[in-house]
Amino acid sequence: MTTINEILNASPVFNALKSEENETIGTHFEKRYVLTGDIIATTREPAQNYFLLDTAAVLLGMNEGKSVVLNRAGDFIAMELLSVNGVYRTTVSVIENGCIYVIPRERFLDIIRSDSPEAEKIMDAWQNYLNQTAPFAVKIDNRLNR
Repeated sequence: MTTINEILNASPVFNALKSEENETIGTHFEKRYVLTGDIIATTREPAQNYFLLDTAAVLLGMNEGKSVVLNRAGDFIAMELLSVNGVYRTTVSVIENGCIYVIPRERFLDIIRSDSPEAEKIMDAWQNYLNQTAPFAVKIDNRLNR
């Protein structure tokens, strides 16, 4: 069984942090089991949570017909991949049973808004992860279809 600390230490977004820093961040995540077909975020709904994959696989459906499949332990579904201005811009569907970790969106934003070296490391790693995983995400029109 994988722990949240192991997932954070392996995550491309969090692996630049020291283990003890990830232990602190890990206290804000809640473990959830998901099943194929579950919808964990729906476009146009208020964005309440961000997600970190353990064993599940998910499909992120975005505007303009773009999508991305995330299926590696440590893949982080947040910020530009998931929401804009506090509203989900992506529908996230589970395509393979497994486990995810959930962190409240506001709690994560508090962490990255802090004026700290850890926040800077997370944001730098996030930008690299986003560029490698879904570079088109930042180019998609951020206005939600109404």
